[in-house]
Amino acid sequence: MSAAVEPLVSVEGLVKHYPVRGPRRRRGAPASVVHAVDGIDLRIARGESVALIGESGCGKSTVAKVLVGLVPATRGVVRVAGHDVVPVTVRDPEARRRVQLVSQNPWSALNRARTVRHILAQPVLLHGRATGRDAVERRVVELLGLVGLPAEYLDRRPRDLSGGELQRVTVARALATEPELLVLDEPTASLDVSVKATLVNLLADLRAELGLTYLLITHELDVARHLVDRVAVMYLGEVVETGTAEQVFTAPEHPYTRALLAASPAELVIGQLHGDGLVGEVPSAIDVPSGCRFHTRCPFATETCTTEHPLLRSRPGDRAVACLRIDELADVPVAGTPTGRTPQ
Repeated sequence: MSAAVEPLVSVEGLVKHYPVRGPRRRRGAPASVVHAVDGIDLRIARGESVALIGESGCGKSTVAKVLVGLVPATRGVVRVAGHDVVPVTVRDPEARRRVQLVSQNPWSALNRARTVRHILAQPVLLHGRATGRDAVERRVVELLGLVGLPAEYLDRRPRDLSGGELQRVTVARALATEPELLVLDEPTASLDVSVKATLVNLLADLRAELGLTYLLITHELDVARHLVDRVAVMYLGEVVETGTAEQVFTAPEHPYTRALLAASPAELVIGQLHGDGLVGEVPSAIDVPSGCRFHTRCPFATETCTTEHPLLRSRPGDRAVACLRIDELADVPVAGTPTGRTPQ
């Protein structure tokens, strides 16, 4: 995205630390925290779709929760259409309207005691998207139509719907407030393959039809390839690489991104990458490594990597990489990536 274009979404220095609860610590002893998100910056243009990818536990879903107001940020600023979303009280209805969430588990996201009509009408009324019984009814029917469900579903309850239908209702409810940004947090994770493909196509069609802006949180790289324009790769609470989807998926530069693309989906879910030159497990988010956080597993790490923290550096083609050795490693592929050669 060109720096001259004002982004729809601007994330600056976003930090989210969770205090570690345990036995009473000694007076003066430092408090322990989980470094869930540690100072990320992100820009999303209007109408753009951006993916946050990484292993389970890297901080992707925490970013989603902060953006939609489910948890407060420790510090940082998030602006949507020029309005502060973070920091802001989660009870601010206008802030909540601008950013809506589609979660990975529609069963937990929807009120099982309510009909689809009530589930969709509530946000329409709460955010003033329509007034009067007839207008609200028309809007609810329209929302169902947008996600490919007929009006006869209005009187059904979540227990009467399949997993794919439940997720469509979740998408419709998110659209009810006419949001500026739709945060998709693993939206296909609970669906089987055929239903997943249908939902991904629906999301792509809705983006084209309504001009929606997406932030996709996912470990499913095939879904990201289909839906997004740009990708940000997270590792242990930090962004280590950004670029267009084509750049990241066909020519990854950071050693972690290369290993990520070579991994199986199951390894991403459990947060354990193996082979392709990687060693060890993901370090604790409580006691994060000094220097580059990836140095404990990186096959290219040097002594400098253990002490010096890399910042995102601009690379040719409007991409950025946080690696101290990027200039040396740019042409050295890792086994399992598109070039398929083993590092020397």
